[in-house]
Amino acid sequence: GRGAFGKVFQAMNLENGELMAVKCVELNNVSAEELEEIKNEVNLLRTLRHRHVVSYIGTHTMEGSFNILMEYCPGGSVSTLLAAFGPFEERVLSQYARQCYEGLAYIHSHAVMHRDIKGANILVAANGILKIADFGASAQLRGTVTETNDTASMKGTPFWMAPEVIKQERYGRGADCWSMGMTVIEMATANHPWQKATNKFSLMYEIASTDHLPEMPTTLSDQCKDFILQSINRDVEARMSAEAALSHPFLANIVTRKPIDY
Repeated sequence: GRGAFGKVFQAMNLENGELMAVKCVELNNVSAEELEEIKNEVNLLRTLRHRHVVSYIGTHTMEGSFNILMEYCPGGSVSTLLAAFGPFEERVLSQYARQCYEGLAYIHSHAVMHRDIKGANILVAANGILKIADFGASAQLRGTVTETNDTASMKGTPFWMAPEVIKQERYGRGADCWSMGMTVIEMATANHPWQKATNKFSLMYEIASTDHLPEMPTTLSDQCKDFILQSINRDVEARMSAEAALSHPFLANIVTRKPIDY
C-alpha cells in the first residue's frame, strides 16, 4: 500500500517469523516538515498501547530510508471491507463502532488528537478486530488539553473534517469525534459522507456554513440515528465525546468480541 509519506510493505522478522507492516519513507522524497511529522508519528505510537490502536514495533534506518515497523493487519482497512462487502448491517455497525470509540477514547485519554479519522485509517486485524492507525497528522494536546500548538491548521480529509477545522478555529478532541461520526456514516453507506457535494469547495461550505446533514440510510434505527446526530453536532460543546459515546444506548450494551481460538 501507500501511506502519506511512503509505501507500506509486508515484512517478516527472520529471527522469530513475526509478520509486520513496514512504512518505508524515502528520505530524498520528504521535506524537513514532513520528516518532523514522521518523527511525531513515531513518538506518539511509542506511547500508545491498546487493543484498538495499531501496535508500534520499532524503527529501522537504512541508507536513504527510514522505516517504521508496525503490527500487520491483513484485513486491510474498513474502507477496503466496505468496497468488498458493501454497507455494514446495523448489528455489525454497532460492534465496529464500539471498537472504534474504545480506541478513540483511549487515544484522547492520553492527550492525543488523531486529526485524520476515516475508514481508510482504521485497519482490520486477522481476527476482525479494528485498529486505529496512521498517526502522521496527530498532535499531542497541551495546556487545558483542548488545544494544540497548531490548532488553526487544516489537518484531515475534507469529507470527514469537522466544521471548526474547516473554519480554522481552535479545535480539540471534538474534531476527532465529528470525524468518527462521519466514519460511522461511511460504514452505514459504504460511501464517503456528503455524497451530494460536487466539489471540494461546495463540500467545505456545506460542512462549515450550513446546518445541513449528510445523507443517512432510512433503514437505520432511531437509536443509531440519534447516536450519529450527537456525534456530528455542529456545536462542539454539545457534541458527544468518545467516552460519552461508549455509554450511549447504541453502544452501551455491545460487548466487543474476543478473538476466536481455533
